[in-house]
Amino acid sequence: MQYFTKGFDTKTKGVDLVGTYHFNLGPGRLGTTLAYNYNKSDVTKFDPTVISKARIIDIQHYAPNHRANLNVDYQFGPFAAVLHQNYYGTYRDENDYPGQLFSSKWTTDLDLSYTFWRNITAAIGGKNIFNTYPDRIANSSGTTVYPQTNGLVDGEVYPRTGGPFGFNGAFFYVRLAAKF
Repeated sequence: MQYFTKGFDTKTKGVDLVGTYHFNLGPGRLGTTLAYNYNKSDVTKFDPTVISKARIIDIQHYAPNHRANLNVDYQFGPFAAVLHQNYYGTYRDENDYPGQLFSSKWTTDLDLSYTFWRNITAAIGGKNIFNTYPDRIANSSGTTVYPQTNGLVDGEVYPRTGGPFGFNGAFFYVRLAAKF
């Protein structure tokens, strides 16, 4: 059974900055977008019988306060290349890994495509192509990492949610798309 309760109040402030520019480069067209986001959430009031101090820390710091993306796409006739560079600031998961601050990370995505016959596109690409992982779970108060496995008793080595970009590392693909 689940039900809603008025357990806490939050206040979030932040800023989003986005800049986009398109221009001709050689025989093709280059598009660029740079985006930055800063958010700060605070728990302004809470019921201690409903929410713990660890959960308050998670509400305030589980999502990184800083986030940035650089997107570059180049189009030349039927050829397209898209590059995404993603930045994730530090974050915490106090409820599961008390006392650990997970460091900021960069991930890179790349997609190369070629369009045949106006409606058929073939592509190869990858997400997180440089195989970035979140920090490993550290020995801290309330968390025991076993030296035999370098993980928790259940085998966890990385945070179970993977943080803001997951814990699976690189993902590569081949795609064939048809538009009708």
